Amino acid sequence: MLAYIDHMSGLTGRMLLGALIDAGADRATIETRLSEVAGVDLAITAHQQHIMNVDATCVSIVVSSSSPLSTFEHILATSRATPSQTRLTESLIRLGETAGRIHGVTPEKLTLDQTGGLETILDIIAICTAMDELQLTGLFHRAIPLSGDLSLTSSTIVALLQYTRINMVDQTSIDLAGAVILATHASCAEAPAFTLRDIGYGGQLEDEAGPSALIRICIGNSETIADVSDTSDAIQVIETQIDDMNPQYYGYLIDRLLATRALDAFLTPIIMKKGRPAILLTVLAAKAHLQEITALILRETTTIGVRTYPVQRHILPRKILAVDTAYGPIRIKIVRHGDHRRYTPEYDDCIQAAQNASVPLADVYRAVHATADHIDLDSHL
Repeated sequence: MLAYIDHMSGLTGRMLLGALIDAGADRATIETRLSEVAGVDLAITAHQQHIMNVDATCVSIVVSSSSPLSTFEHILATSRATPSQTRLTESLIRLGETAGRIHGVTPEKLTLDQTGGLETILDIIAICTAMDELQLTGLFHRAIPLSGDLSLTSSTIVALLQYTRINMVDQTSIDLAGAVILATHASCAEAPAFTLRDIGYGGQLEDEAGPSALIRICIGNSETIADVSDTSDAIQVIETQIDDMNPQYYGYLIDRLLATRALDAFLTPIIMKKGRPAILLTVLAAKAHLQEITALILRETTTIGVRTYPVQRHILPRKILAVDTAYGPIRIKIVRHGDHRRYTPEYDDCIQAAQNASVPLADVYRAVHATADHIDLDSHL
């Protein structure tokens, strides 16, 4: 499913959570999952408010017990120990890397206050859970309003929105949780055509923190004549030939590209003019990240230029599911194509399990198949 966010009043985590609940995400399910991940007793309240001539959902999270999540390192470890929370882990890593650069420390050394406090972490967990429940595979938005007042917008928020299209305004509602979700999971680009299925409105009433604000989220699926089971979007291809770089650098380069939110990156051996052997570096990326990734390539390689061009890709619906095996929980990726379902074990999880148990990798794969082959895939996708 694709989603488009209209955030002309700004974007906070609570506004986005309210819009997702208004669009169909189950509040009770999010509340239960949030309590499990955060290890704290809490309640999510959702009520309708008339804002800007629209009935919008306003939410709050009421915590009734102390949380064991005392450090950002603990939070990262908790998310990584829950294989089904891939989206959450990606969001927290993005927050940690950005806040770490601002404060001059590694993500593991960040305090909760430096990452927005427990409230920000709870908002991010809740939003990621809601997005997973609605099976959102693509999130799009246009320019986000950003206040130029230093007292209203933190340095971490501004850093997260680097390479995102912005409109400078006097005042707007934006917080760290909203910026993390946009920076990690959204493309600042025009959404492809899709069939509108659900609409949600999230709101914020005027208080001492800011004026009333409203966002809208439109959710639907992209359809093609050939196959209505896939979604499509426009991405950018970035290419360059390299014939004078130490081959030992390529592994590091690929890791850095993927960490900078490239969708994929790969190397192809080629022969250039005068018979010179070389490498063709190809990177796939969302248009919103084109400038950032291009700058990285020019900085980390010996090339003196790159070429880019847009392409259209078609993506089958997929879902990550953790299955219990003799070697612990291991994620599988379930894919749907028309009436057919298939799954693939997550390679990194299998490698980790094999190393932890000191068993052959093939044994881990057999254990995954022994469990997954009996799962009703249709019920999960």
